[in-house]
This record gives sequence, structure tokens and C-alpha cells, in this order.
Amino acid sequence: MFFDMCVNSGPHEAIVLGQRALGVTADGRVGPSLAKPSALLTAIPPSRYTQAKEQFYRGLHQPKFIKGWLNRNKEVYGTALVMLKGTK
Repeated sequence: MFFDMCVNSGPHEAIVLGQRALGVTADGRVGPSLAKPSALLTAIPPSRYTQAKEQFYRGLHQPKFIKGWLNRNKEVYGTALVMLKGTK
């Protein structure tokens, strides 16, 4: 999910969305509260990151692209859930 957002909007925005999903300061930098990027990635529930991505896409106000973005977001979420099942 994080990689997909990095590809679509860049690593800074991907980190900001993760920080928003966690409720920490959304500055796009991995700081003391999240010692390394992997801490950010493992701390975020997939549903909250997906919601943050959807809010981001809707905030772009691009009706021409929104349907595709939301479909991709849903597909990436489903893939993430399948991948997470393999880690338990």
C-alpha cells in the first residue's frame, strides 16, 4: 500500500498519509515517534491508510480520474489484506 502511494504521489505524500492515519504530526518526515520507516508501515492499520488515501484522492478534485483512483485504492487494499494473511 505504501509503495503504491509512493509511485502515485511520491514518498513524502505516502509518509504524510501514514502519519495522518496514525494521528501523529504529518510533516512527511520519519522522526523520533517512528524511529524508522518500517515502524510507520507496520503501525498503520490497512483500513485507516486506505481511508487516508481515499481522502487524499477526493481532495484533488479531479472527477476525470477519481473513479480509477478509488478502484485502484480498493484493489491495493484487497491485495494488502491477502498479503497480511500470509504473515500470520
